Amino acid sequence: MLEHNFTPDATDLAEIEILDSPIKNIVSKSRLSLYLSSNLQPEPDILTLLVKSDDVAISLEAFGQGVGLLESPPTDESDDRIHESRPFTFALLEQNERSHLVSRFFDPQQSIPICQTVWIMLVEDLYPRWELLPGDWRRDIAVALVGATEWMEKGQEILMKRKRGGVRASRKARQLIREIGIQHLRRRTPLETRDERFQDRLDACAQVYLRLFAIAVEELGECAKASSTQRIVDFLAGVPDVLYDEDATRRILYVLGITKEV
Repeated sequence: MLEHNFTPDATDLAEIEILDSPIKNIVSKSRLSLYLSSNLQPEPDILTLLVKSDDVAISLEAFGQGVGLLESPPTDESDDRIHESRPFTFALLEQNERSHLVSRFFDPQQSIPICQTVWIMLVEDLYPRWELLPGDWRRDIAVALVGATEWMEKGQEILMKRKRGGVRASRKARQLIREIGIQHLRRRTPLETRDERFQDRLDACAQVYLRLFAIAVEELGECAKASSTQRIVDFLAGVPDVLYDEDATRRILYVLGITKEV
């Protein structure tokens, strides 16, 4: 069934849920691979099922695919009407399920490969579509990210090791960011792929390191200023030069009321 343009119904979903864990993981990975290797549209019900997986890699891939379905409402130039945007795949997840999922993103006990996977998901799927996310998702992610000091420091160590010198690497990373941020291309490479382009993807993560933190602080606004100013300032003071972003830093300090203009 995975080899065909097949849309599961409620019975199929129920059967998947009762599979033994190893078999369920095989089916899940096969389904995710199908989405990446074909033009088959991911089914929201399947992605919602997979994002709850105990396998963190499967959960992250499913979440990234679900976020990738978000699109800006297109404009019909013939009559200037705005069509409705696609509903968020995971909008109906219960609050506790959403909180559990978000907390897994920023767990400092993650292995290095999983941490790399999270960074790539954040940069390639979440970062360019941040404004398209429902407000409750944006706030939960912002709160978790700003509070995840230990996880962010672990990310510094990982991304610094991958930040290669030379103009070529920097240019390729900037091009990758342009592709992700402007054209909103659908990601067709699994998060966990380890190849030459994987290094370029991590270079792009290094360049977005502080920008991602900045949009989280901006999302929290006055709440960040009221409860976390000193911790955020201490965090900024410890960011290594190779991951520093002047514009992102100015934006953060503006939200905190330390500077008067962005």
